[in-house]
Amino acid sequence: MDRENIKTIILIVLVIISVFFTSKMWIEVEYSSNDIPDDDDFLFDDNSGILEVIAPDRIAVHLNGNKILVMNPSQQEYQEIWAIVLNNSVKCIAEGDKTDFVLIDKNIWEEQKKEECLELIFKTPFDLKFWNKAFNSKKKTLPNIRLSRLIISLDMPNTVLLFDDETESYYKISKDNINPLTESMLNEITNSDELKEHIELSTNTLGLVLETGIYVPKDPLTISGVTVIKEDIKPDELVKDFFSDMSVVRKIEEKDGARIYTDGKKGFRIYPSGAIEFNHAVTAQGDHSDDLFDAAKTGYNFLVTYGGLPTGSYLDKAEFLEHDPRSSLFAYDYRFKGIPVIGERNAIEIVITQGEVKNYYRNLEHPVALISEEQALSISPVSTLEIAASNLRFLINTQEDKHKIKDVYLAYYRPDDDSWEYTLSPVWVVELKDIKIFIDAVEGTMISLD
Repeated sequence: MDRENIKTIILIVLVIISVFFTSKMWIEVEYSSNDIPDDDDFLFDDNSGILEVIAPDRIAVHLNGNKILVMNPSQQEYQEIWAIVLNNSVKCIAEGDKTDFVLIDKNIWEEQKKEECLELIFKTPFDLKFWNKAFNSKKKTLPNIRLSRLIISLDMPNTVLLFDDETESYYKISKDNINPLTESMLNEITNSDELKEHIELSTNTLGLVLETGIYVPKDPLTISGVTVIKEDIKPDELVKDFFSDMSVVRKIEEKDGARIYTDGKKGFRIYPSGAIEFNHAVTAQGDHSDDLFDAAKTGYNFLVTYGGLPTGSYLDKAEFLEHDPRSSLFAYDYRFKGIPVIGERNAIEIVITQGEVKNYYRNLEHPVALISEEQALSISPVSTLEIAASNLRFLINTQEDKHKIKDVYLAYYRPDDDSWEYTLSPVWVVELKDIKIFIDAVEGTMISLD
C-alpha cells in the first residue's frame, strides 16, 4: 500500500470519528424550553419607544416615619422599578381582563401613603384605552379612566390604587399578581445614596390651593448650570428628506434670514436660530380616526426617522386640537440628568392629521458641559410659592385660590436665544392647569410666564 492510500484511509477514519462525536454531542444536549422566548416577552416590543416617552415623571417612595424619597428616570433604581411595575401592574390594568375598577374615597388613598408604598406620578396622563393599545391588547371595553398616579403598597399584595386627574376620582383594583412590590425592593431603594429625601407640600400653603402629592426636596440644593450648543443643521441634506423631487422645490430667502423650501404643497422653514418647521397641506377627507394612540405612534415613528429624539425625551403634551378635531398635537421635551429642560415652547412639536404629519417644529440644543462651580439654590420651594402668589394677583387679577397649583418642580430653563452657545439656568416651575410660572432658583425673579 503506497503512502497516498494510507493518507486517504487515515483521513476517512478521522472524518468518521468527527461525525460520530459531533452527533453524540447534539443528541445528548438537554433541551430546555427556557431557550425559546415566551411570546409575552415580545408583547409590546413594537411599542417600546412609546412606552419610554410616557413613563412616569417621578416615583415617590413612601417609607416608615413619613420619610419620602423620590426617583427620576436618570437613576438606575427608577429604571429597575419601572420595568417591574410596567410588566406587572400597568400591564394588568391596561389589559383589563376580569378586572373590577372600584371607586374609593380619597381618604383611602391618603392613608395608604402613610404606609410603605410606591407612588408613580405620570407627567402626561393617558386613558386606559391608550395603554391598552400600547400593550397590543385586544380588550376593547375599558372604563374611561386617565392614569395619572398609581400606588402599589406592601400591605396590599394583590391590590393597586389609581388616580384619574380628569375627574379627580380614585379607584382600587384587586387581582392576583398585580402588585410586584417586595420588602427587598424597598430595602434596596432605602439603601441608595443617590435618592434625596423630599417633603409633601401642604394643600393650603400661603393661602394658595395646591393639589395633593406635590413633593419637593427637604434640604437646600446645589446645582450646576449647563452649557449647551444649538443642534447642527445641514439644510441641503435635511431638505432632501422631506421632498421626493428636489427639481420642483423653490428656495426663498426671507429678510430675517430664514430660508423656506417649498414645492407648493409642502413647506420647510429653517429659522436663523436653528429651529426648523415643516408644514404639509393635508386635506381632511371622509372619516377620521379619533384614536390618540395611533396618532402618537405615527408621530413618534416620524420623529425617530427624521432627526431622532434626544436622550431623556418625554411626551409633555398629547391632545386633540380644539379648532380641528381631526388633528392631534404631540409636544416633547427632554431631561438632562433627570431634570426637565423646558422653555416657553416645547423643544419638539408635531401635529398629526388623519395619519399624516401636518406640522413639525423642532428647536433643540445639546448639553455639552456642566459649569464646574455649583450654585446654591437660595430660593426654596416655599419662597417660590410666595413669588408665584404675588405674580398671580398681578397677572391674572383674580384670587389665586381659583387657580389650583398642580405641581412645583426644579427645571433647567431654555431661553429664547439665537446664540450658537449659551447656558441653561436652574428655575423653579409653578405649574397650574393652563399656566407655567418660571422663577429663577438663585435670584428669585420671575423669568417668564408660559
